[in-house]
Amino acid sequence: MKPLSANRAAKEAGIAKKTLLEALNEGRLTGSKNDQGHWKIDPAELFRVFPPKENENQSERFATPQETVSSMEMAIKIGQVEAELKFANERLPDKADKITELEADKDDLKGQRDKWQGQAERLLLDKPQPAPVGVSASNENTQRVGQGDRLTLKQRLTGKA
Repeated sequence: MKPLSANRAAKEAGIAKKTLLEALNEGRLTGSKNDQGHWKIDPAELFRVFPPKENENQSERFATPQETVSSMEMAIKIGQVEAELKFANERLPDKADKITELEADKDDLKGQRDKWQGQAERLLLDKPQPAPVGVSASNENTQRVGQGDRLTLKQRLTGKA
């Protein structure tokens, strides 16, 4: 697509030339200068930043089948679509990387969850069972564990006595 001059670009976008030049100088809009120092702006880039102005008569009338779209209007529409596609394609790898990162985080959290669940189950199995209700401590089957016989938390977790 043929690049536009600053005057033509401002007219197509429906903005003042000063506004266009400010966007170029601030970096919101990219363009290049030719050998004479005049700005050349790609229409796709222009319409990415500044949507094209609507024709005054266009809003007041309805299109009929006999009407055709001018080549300039078609070029503008193509430029807009190309700019949107380029922008979407530039962001696509970032999204894929983020998805991969989140899936790895999810797998890591599942592993941690399973580890904690296993540890909780081991602690429950190692916990001494309380004596049944109604059975006295003097019962022959009841064995009292002395203070020296108890396992520390570290010993219970690691399984080492």
